[in-house]
Amino acid sequence: MHRGLFDGLESRELVDRPTYSTLRAEPRHRSGPVNRLEVERAVPQSPTPDQAVLASALNAYRAQEMVDAPLGEAFEHFCGQELTKQFGLSAGEVKKGVIGGSHDGGVDGFYVVINESEVLDIDSPLVLGDKKALQSLPQNATVDVVVIQSKWTGAWQSDPLTRLRDTLEKTLPFHAEEKALELTLNSSIIERTGIFRRLYENTLTKFARFRFHIDYVTNGPDEHLVDNHDAEGKRKALEAAVKALLPANATVEVRLLGARRMCEIIATTPATTSTLRFNGPFIRDNLSFVGLVTLRDYLDFIRQEDGQELRPNIFDSNVRDFAGSKVQVNAAIRSTLTSAEGPTFWWLNNGVTVLCDAAQDAPPLSVSLTNPLVVNGLQTSNVLHEAQRDGDVPEERLSHGLLVRIITSSDENVRDGVIASTNRQNSIQPNQLHATEKQHRDIEAYFKTQGWYYERRKHQYRGTGTPGSRIVAMADLSQYMIAIALARPDDARARPQSVLSNDKLYQTIFGDGVDRETYLSSVKVMAQVDAYLRTDEAKAIFDDFTNARFYVAIGYVMRTLKAYSPEKIKWDKNYHRISDAADTMRLGATLSTLKAVYDAHQEAHPTSTRDQIFKGKTLKSAFFAALAT
Repeated sequence: MHRGLFDGLESRELVDRPTYSTLRAEPRHRSGPVNRLEVERAVPQSPTPDQAVLASALNAYRAQEMVDAPLGEAFEHFCGQELTKQFGLSAGEVKKGVIGGSHDGGVDGFYVVINESEVLDIDSPLVLGDKKALQSLPQNATVDVVVIQSKWTGAWQSDPLTRLRDTLEKTLPFHAEEKALELTLNSSIIERTGIFRRLYENTLTKFARFRFHIDYVTNGPDEHLVDNHDAEGKRKALEAAVKALLPANATVEVRLLGARRMCEIIATTPATTSTLRFNGPFIRDNLSFVGLVTLRDYLDFIRQEDGQELRPNIFDSNVRDFAGSKVQVNAAIRSTLTSAEGPTFWWLNNGVTVLCDAAQDAPPLSVSLTNPLVVNGLQTSNVLHEAQRDGDVPEERLSHGLLVRIITSSDENVRDGVIASTNRQNSIQPNQLHATEKQHRDIEAYFKTQGWYYERRKHQYRGTGTPGSRIVAMADLSQYMIAIALARPDDARARPQSVLSNDKLYQTIFGDGVDRETYLSSVKVMAQVDAYLRTDEAKAIFDDFTNARFYVAIGYVMRTLKAYSPEKIKWDKNYHRISDAADTMRLGATLSTLKAVYDAHQEAHPTSTRDQIFKGKTLKSAFFAALAT
């Protein structure tokens, strides 16, 4: 049973932090690893009620998600979860945005979200400059950037605001030289801010609306900020500095969040229940419904309460992305919507399908839906949202009906069938339906028997109490298999989504004949590697978690199997030879080899950035050759 943050330690005064201290207790003499929950405690001297609530919430999060993590690291992830929840990030997406490590420039979290629904990553089409993706992006799209600095301390300091300003002034300009940034910043912060830099440059002609949310978070009492002119002055300076780097239509908000305001944020939970009002009598069949809903009421259903943006998560299970208003079908939908004449709308439209976990009557003509998901109708929904927001839909048209089908089921097989069957259209590529395939359902079932959880769809385990550290997303498993089974750490590092869009590569990894145990073995190897790279021992050798992890994973496997070329690994036959217990000496030797090869490559190519080296082909070849010697 995990002890609370306040339990088991005697408080003591610290001169520079009279209201709060962090203590490290000596572990009791015993065999086995020491649980850090029992070693490190945050101990308020006289905690306010808000401080006690926040500490309790962090303690619960830590026990569930990061039981062995230090307080500061757990608080970084906790803040990432709470301060981005309006955008509906998955646990994996939150984790990717946490910076971590030394030389982070005072940035603990960095997230880029477009249209309040899609979290961008290094290989997102918009970030890579994909022409089709950019063409489909509407003008004035909304881009939210969340920047977090979090410190588990009861004291307020203004210096972190200055440091944060210096870092953002260096990393946000799209012309920033990454080679120069490497002199003072780690790979993670350079990569995460690089997502913004590339998106900004790629969308200059789209006039995107950038909204920066910058939060400095501590467990300090909020009342200590009253009349704190130094902190307020630096807050305004940070706000002005970032605003100066952005277009005129951008907004920047810098918040100083103490225990009270964090408690308010924690208490705010995104709605999971929504009410949909039918326009008249509807058909009911065993808690499933079919009927007409006015376009006005449907907009209320899919939008957030302010009526300006679509609700996060409501399209999570839709297999397609929004194709933009200019493609032929969507242009026709918009033409119909913006015309005051012509047939009623539902005569010309296939309607939408909504899946939900439960439905309850809300008389006289409404139905209350739990966890609703629009699984078919993404294009209609987005075109309607954009056209009405632009003021192009006549009022009389908004009273027209839209055919809506509501299906109530929590059975995964039923839900998969609905998603697949309602999206079998010519414009849908087979790879977009992978989540519903038998192989992925089988992986999910097998993982559960082993205490792991395969997330075929985003938010699949939301609200279930499943530990985030045991959830493996499909994209992550793809990376692991690319790095280990295919011996391509460079592709796993640079192109993590490529396996899902390349049919040949996909079949190699997720074909019907692949043993499910190979997937779990790759997950366990990556867990061993990630745990080792976070140790002080590993950081003393090479402190670059982001770039090293996939290389160390395949190098560790090669050394264990004594197979020093990709064709000799034969992961599907040899996975069982990798022990569940990590060999830290072998991991250390592998990391040392990687560092030596990297240093030699860097010396030979002094103008190349770390990013270019680790994502390129040359380093991999040199690394494999060095492992064999």
